[in-house]
Amino acid sequence: MLRLADYIHRQLADPPAAISRPPGLETGGGAARTTVAWVAVSPGNLNECRIAIDEFGELHIGIALPVTAQGQKEWAVVGNPSTDPDSKPGSWGGHGVPYREYDAETFKCVTWGVEMLVSVPFHTNYARKAHVVVTHELLSKEGIGPGGVNWDELIADIKALPRQQDKGDPVGAPQRKLA
Repeated sequence: MLRLADYIHRQLADPPAAISRPPGLETGGGAARTTVAWVAVSPGNLNECRIAIDEFGELHIGIALPVTAQGQKEWAVVGNPSTDPDSKPGSWGGHGVPYREYDAETFKCVTWGVEMLVSVPFHTNYARKAHVVVTHELLSKEGIGPGGVNWDELIADIKALPRQQDKGDPVGAPQRKLA
């Protein structure tokens, strides 16, 4: 499994204090993208999450939603997740959202067709999984990114992964080349 932490050069890691995108801007530009790989991100490491958003445009988060999140305009911790059954992680179920922006206090995601602010304490208590998507278009990146990601190393490791046969391809069909 590829982990983003393995490609961040800590001495060069300098994500901006905040990332904000113009309203309606899709990180993919609305065009179809070809997924090449997923890279795991530690949801408990806020700096790594911010670097992921800075370098990849969005971070995909799996959240164990509590019942207390229902009806909130901004997801914040309500009650004690350790003792309150309605505040317990996953009491409402699981949910996946993309984070596209952040500042010191919040992340911004898109969920159920609307933008939602997620407080850092909510993220810390309820985010369970995280990953970024590497698209074919990102394979042209080089050097060290602004967040400290060594793109040369990451892309080399992605290209060294065993190729998977596309679902539905006949046996023996050529596999896609990455670059």
